[in-house]
Amino acid sequence: MSAFGQGLAGFLRMLATGRRFQLMIGLVLAMGWVGVSVYGDLVIRDVPVAVLDLDNSRISRTIRTYLAATRELDVLPDAPSSVDEARRWMLDGKAAAIVLLPSTLSSDIKRGRKAEVLIAVDAGNILTGRNAFKAIAKAIGTVAAGVQLTYVTKLGERKDRAMASVVPIVLDENPTFNPATNYAVYLVPGLVFFLLHVFVLLLALSVDLPACNAPTPCHRLGALAAVLGVGWATGLLFLHAYLPADRVLSASGPVLASAWVGALVLGDVLMARAIRAVLPSLLATVEVTIVLGMLSLMLSGITWPMDMFPAPLRWVAMAIPFTPFAQGFQLLLHHPVTLGDLAPHLGLLAWQAVGFSTLIALGSAVRALAAHRRPAPGGVA
Repeated sequence: MSAFGQGLAGFLRMLATGRRFQLMIGLVLAMGWVGVSVYGDLVIRDVPVAVLDLDNSRISRTIRTYLAATRELDVLPDAPSSVDEARRWMLDGKAAAIVLLPSTLSSDIKRGRKAEVLIAVDAGNILTGRNAFKAIAKAIGTVAAGVQLTYVTKLGERKDRAMASVVPIVLDENPTFNPATNYAVYLVPGLVFFLLHVFVLLLALSVDLPACNAPTPCHRLGALAAVLGVGWATGLLFLHAYLPADRVLSASGPVLASAWVGALVLGDVLMARAIRAVLPSLLATVEVTIVLGMLSLMLSGITWPMDMFPAPLRWVAMAIPFTPFAQGFQLLLHHPVTLGDLAPHLGLLAWQAVGFSTLIALGSAVRALAAHRRPAPGGVA
């Protein structure tokens, strides 16, 4: 068997028989499935809400009915008896939001005065807080529009014109990249392939371990080919089995999505080997690679806008393959795109590959020169 084949077979044997690698692979697969399962409900729902109705009128009862019918909210069956008790419920975590309907609600509306509803939201978790507030405001706004519609109709406004008088402007929402407005589409692809990204980086450094038995460059090339194969296979599992479990499918088709995952794996292998080429020890390489790998999700721009980063962090982000991959992946997941549409991200991946390859070549040349100048055992410098 050639040195290349020996390196490939040796690396696969190490993955199959080494307990540490079995544990690492198992953890990656398990953590990916945990990420899929956590967001399996797709949206935040059943946020506990306490309604303190001091008015108990037809209007306030209608508001309670609309709140209870909202999927994001779970109106608690027991109502607090006072404002102080409602505050204690929020402090104790029994309620994530409090809706106070004042005793003057219906009378203010009937007398033409401005009616106010107090909403207190626990924003300790901003996702829960914002979703609860939005759902509560929408339910109350719907009831308010209905009350106003009834009022203008009684004043003699024609029915076919009453709605336009009450709601003169209507928003037509078009949530691009996430038409279902759910958190699975937003978070799961980034989280799952972030795990793949870190996994491939660590595998690409494992070819230098003694257990891999890759003493020559040809052996190492064979081992790196095995890394590419295992990494891509894991990515395809995530793409075609994990994501569909949360109903996340590629709008650009399986071929382009699979190729894009392969580009990430190749970029990660080159990045890991470039870091190895410029650092003096394997331990230092692993430390730097882990730090960069763990920062990749935050720096990719899919969880926080890159424009908000300090300039040095933006430069670091642009040097990590996960950044163009994640941004391009958002496009091909939600829109039927072609390689031309992905050109900016593909171009950055290509520039990264050139830079990594240059570092690998320079590092190899420096190491070879240092080895050539190093005196032989028992020789004279």
